[in-house]
Amino acid sequence: MSQRLPPGANGEHAASGAPPPLGERALAAALAGGLDVAPPVTLLDLWRPVRRGWRLLLVFALGLPVLVVAALLLRRPRYSASVALATVTSTPGFSLGGAAALLAGGAGLPTGGMNGGFQVSPALVSSLLESRRVLFEVGTSTAPDGRSRIVDVVAERQVPPSEVARELGKIVSTGVSKETGLVSLEVTSPDSGLARVIAERVVDATTRAYVATARAQASQLRQAHQVRVDTATQRLARAQRRYQAFLSANRALEDFSAARIQGEDLQREVALTTEVYTKAVGDREAAVAKELEQTPVVVAVDPLPAEIPRKPRYLALFAPLAAIAGLLLGLFVVFVRDAIARERARAAGALAPHVPDASAGAEPTIPGRTPPAALAGGGRS
Repeated sequence: MSQRLPPGANGEHAASGAPPPLGERALAAALAGGLDVAPPVTLLDLWRPVRRGWRLLLVFALGLPVLVVAALLLRRPRYSASVALATVTSTPGFSLGGAAALLAGGAGLPTGGMNGGFQVSPALVSSLLESRRVLFEVGTSTAPDGRSRIVDVVAERQVPPSEVARELGKIVSTGVSKETGLVSLEVTSPDSGLARVIAERVVDATTRAYVATARAQASQLRQAHQVRVDTATQRLARAQRRYQAFLSANRALEDFSAARIQGEDLQREVALTTEVYTKAVGDREAAVAKELEQTPVVVAVDPLPAEIPRKPRYLALFAPLAAIAGLLLGLFVVFVRDAIARERARAAGALAPHVPDASAGAEPTIPGRTPPAALAGGGRS
């Protein structure tokens, strides 16, 4: 068990001739009984292991930056093919208005999916650029050498189909600018030509994926609109037959009569069903046009440059950071080594037999401290 020495336990009261306080007397008794008392840690105590291990600190502070810089210099140069893309405004989605929506809902038709088509947005384009569908299509395509796949060249090994998208996704990254809405695509590779090919194919595959998805949705919408057209045709035919029968039975109608009011109701029904029929036919034709559409999803605002730039190595940034990290690591090693040495010395001293100097009457003391006998005697000579 160890404890700190209180202020004044180093002999200040003994030097002044005043009797030591009760706490110091107890401390003197503990020292006389062989209790291990730890002295307070000072800045000098912290400086000593640093002074002894300055060579080790120098090795860490200079060696780690050298290793980091050497690793960055020995690493193959990497090229970044980046392109800025803008989304193409798609055809507005299909919608139902007022009475048409009510009639479609009354006929049991789904109206939620008709209120909007597959709309293009920067977030959608960014997701498509990094989707498994696009990455798998690009990764399994033939490399520029004409002998292997793109993903095999990137990974430098034979990649199974289940890992194609993941391997290619390591070098493909996207981002969306909230201010401008532009989508950025970046492909990083040690081969500048391969990076250019991958970036171009990713953009083309994204357009094909969007067109295929929009076409599939338009096909489903066309089928739904065809059901609306059939239902509206039947309702219009029934309303026209009822109105025609009413006119055949009532050649002359008096003003404000019940027959005239009934005729006006039938006329409004014919006009309403005609509006629904016209709207349904228009939506069906729009779905057919969307199904046949080949509009690209994105256009390049900032296309790929003629020469793909090399990515910087950032030596001026990583070297100072490595030096700071090496210095901190060196300090940690120095203090740990010093603590281990102190513990071993303390253990060796505890195991050694204690033989007091009987001739001189000396008692065990702590270096730099007043002997316990002096403290116990009050420091009087």
